[in-house]
Amino acid sequence: MLTGAGSGIGSAFALELAACSGRVMCSEINLEQAKATTGLIEQAGGCALAMACAVTTLADVEVAEVWLGGPAEVWSSKTPAGTPSAT
Repeated sequence: MLTGAGSGIGSAFALELAACSGRVMCSEINLEQAKATTGLIEQAGGCALAMACAVTTLADVEVAEVWLGGPAEVWSSKTPAGTPSAT
């Protein structure tokens, strides 16, 4: 699960993760941006899911864990330092 995956370094990181592991949840406040990144991942043959998610909200992280099939590893490209995590 990668936060901030809708643009910039977050999108680039999501594409690289997908190339390495094939399965990435693109988490972003702006769902349309997350969908754009997942589209690029799928075009490259990877598996991705776009999700409007706040990683500080346990319910959002639990939805991610269902799709991922286990505990979410949250990687953040944009979360400010000191922001609490739900995991």
